[in-house]
Amino acid sequence: MEDNFNQHKWFRKQRLNEAVSMEALDRLEGLANIRNLQLMKDSLRMLTADWMQEGFEKEDIKDYVSYLIDNI
Repeated sequence: MEDNFNQHKWFRKQRLNEAVSMEALDRLEGLANIRNLQLMKDSLRMLTADWMQEGFEKEDIKDYVSYLIDNI
């Protein structure tokens, strides 16, 4: 199944902070191992759906993912 999610449109829609440019996003994705990046996106999508079904708000999930990244 093909992923229809367009992160560029999503970031624009979310009024992404100017500190992260579209060029930076392109560079991040360009440097990433494509398999690992897709695995991360798919896993995050599934986990987020499960957590939201259990009643967690999207902001709580974002905070949790930020916490995980901060503790790497």
